[in-house]
Amino acid sequence: MSIYQPLFADLEPPPKGKVKASRAVSRKSLSRSTHRETSDEAAGRLVDSGALVVDTADALDLVMANPGRTAYELEAIDKMPSGQGFGRPDRIRERLAGLADCADPKIERGPIRVCYEKDSRCQTWWPIGTAPRD
Repeated sequence: MSIYQPLFADLEPPPKGKVKASRAVSRKSLSRSTHRETSDEAAGRLVDSGALVVDTADALDLVMANPGRTAYELEAIDKMPSGQGFGRPDRIRERLAGLADCADPKIERGPIRVCYEKDSRCQTWWPIGTAPRD
């Protein structure tokens, strides 16, 4: 790959259209059991501020527009100058498993491969029904 080609030029193009995130999450499901009190407070702030809904929708939009990317690659795309994601670090990565594991999943885990951002093997994320099977 030439150094002038886009980083993800060799991957297939994203699907067209936007998908809305719809997921009800409880504060308790967001908090950690290892430090419950402070984690409950942080989860409350995330829910009350609306950041959870925004982050979840942004994570879903990123996967739909960039299928087959790892969480770290999606976060790198989110942090690009044209993106809106200059806020909290890890905001995208923390929402992916929840989108895949909810009652009505919109994304799924795909093959593990070497991540372009982290240079180690990472999970890829795909819109439902599009992940390649081994």
